[in-house]
Amino acid sequence: MIALLDLTVGELAERVDGRLVVGDPERRIRGWFSTLGRAGEGDVVIRWWLDERGAELADERGVACLVTEEPRGRLREECRRRDLPLVLTEVDRANEYALRLAKRRYAADAVTVCVTGTNGKSTTNHLLAHILRVAGRDVYCNTDFRSEKNTLIDPVVAMELREARPRDALCVEVSEVQGLPTGRVMEDHAYRMARALGCEVAVVTNVGVDHTNLVSSLEEMAEAVSGVVRALEDGVAVLNADDERVAKMASLAPDVVWYGWEEGVARISEVDGEEWILLEDEPLIPVREFPLPVDHFLYNALAATAAAHALGVGEEDVAEGLRTYRPLKRRFERLSEDPLIVDDFCHNPDGVLATVRALRRLGKGRAVIVFAIRGSRGTEINREIARALVEGARELEREGMEVRILVTDSKGLVDEANVVREEEREAFLEELRRGGVSWEHFERLEEALERALELSDEDTVVLLGGAQGMEPARRILREMGVVGDDSQGVEA
Repeated sequence: MIALLDLTVGELAERVDGRLVVGDPERRIRGWFSTLGRAGEGDVVIRWWLDERGAELADERGVACLVTEEPRGRLREECRRRDLPLVLTEVDRANEYALRLAKRRYAADAVTVCVTGTNGKSTTNHLLAHILRVAGRDVYCNTDFRSEKNTLIDPVVAMELREARPRDALCVEVSEVQGLPTGRVMEDHAYRMARALGCEVAVVTNVGVDHTNLVSSLEEMAEAVSGVVRALEDGVAVLNADDERVAKMASLAPDVVWYGWEEGVARISEVDGEEWILLEDEPLIPVREFPLPVDHFLYNALAATAAAHALGVGEEDVAEGLRTYRPLKRRFERLSEDPLIVDDFCHNPDGVLATVRALRRLGKGRAVIVFAIRGSRGTEINREIARALVEGARELEREGMEVRILVTDSKGLVDEANVVREEEREAFLEELRRGGVSWEHFERLEEALERALELSDEDTVVLLGGAQGMEPARRILREMGVVGDDSQGVEA
């Protein structure tokens, strides 16, 4: 077996600011970092919690060491019985070390791009990676449609870098803030993740309301988002000129490339009576040729265009990348044309408002919005989301559209971490009552979808919105015979 880490358990504990509580500090580690489910012989498993069953599985797979911050049950006793080393430390510290080592060993010559912001980071990062590949670059991208690989919770990115070994670029989506179910908030998450990867290009989309259980104000959110810019030792920040809080981050950057609707190296402008995406005043493609031709996704296109330009990609390759992009699943994805059903991951106030506003571009007279309440996220974020729904609905109504909102708990379809609490439901519905819009509530997603279909005709667009609670909708509609097996969106 070729040694990958080739260090002792004691050395590992020291490098992750941990404490070895079980095992011989001189035992050598010769594998790599891993999750428990994918671990092999000689590996180090990093997991925020572990119990005796985890120790049993690790031992069966020949794991060299366990790293956790939450030992549960009889974990210590089981590790002692099996002579399995156990290190206790904050899991983000362990994963920082894993990322730093992975970048140095497996992508030393690749430029690191880190993308963050309240909204749009997944699409921006995924699109940028596509443009770079069109230009012939060898690229690693951590974005998938669930946005589950953008944190320091687990070592997945370090694992994937070992496998991918990109020669040219890393496109890494970074969560602006991150917490654990224990209530602990990871300190300066975006900064630490970007710093560990040696960020050289920092792309910031926007600053908005989200994660109200982790940050208490927009100022705190702006500070968290700015982490990727603060992580730059050299290099460039790609900033949204139209977001006041993002624009202020220019003072933190060694150099800045701007993008915006009317100003910046990448912008939107009318050419011969039609909207185009421009790069340095040169028309690239008409807006109608971009696969997501609605305002908030066009901002993502501008961010990716500006970042590609900063990385030296030529205009022809940028244009081809924009034109041929295949969006992620649940990003304004059309599931059906008859009736017209659009599925979107919108799950915070800014994203919800932008997505509802985008329905005006679809040329329909009626909108039926099926939305999943955010479970176990608190009352305040749900109030904010409901207000955004009301604001968007009222705007559509003023433009002559009929709007009906169908709200669901998705009961029985989500795990414990996403169950809608009674106080969350009541807070959401109270805002709908105050807003004076037409709405109905359904405990079960299946019932809400059936009602949406009852209300639909050829002049209707059905929007499916929300995070985990709306994810099963595609399967349910497929079982109902409403949508087929084919999908426009991609998973990664």
